[in-house]
Amino acid sequence: MDARFTIEGASESGGFVNALPMLYHRYFPSIERGAAPSMNELVTMKGYQVESSPVWGGHATLELHDSPVAELTRLAPREMLGGYYRSVGMSWDGGTRLDPG
Repeated sequence: MDARFTIEGASESGGFVNALPMLYHRYFPSIERGAAPSMNELVTMKGYQVESSPVWGGHATLELHDSPVAELTRLAPREMLGGYYRSVGMSWDGGTRLDPG
């Protein structure tokens, strides 16, 4: 994967991605060699006490390459709307484990 982001200046918004529900993958391998993971979950989480920096916007590109072990090229973007950068810190207060089935 090759990703590039060129900051062009401050942004009035941080794009729309943070307005959508986010999924997180929580993965902890077992302490025992060869055993199943201790945790392998797909979850949503609720944040609070959010602090963030100003938002910077600019031009972004993302190129996904063929892989012998992953089908990453199927995730390639159809249209790049732009790139945004900001630092975010928050605390987590619960969430929902999603059923993988």
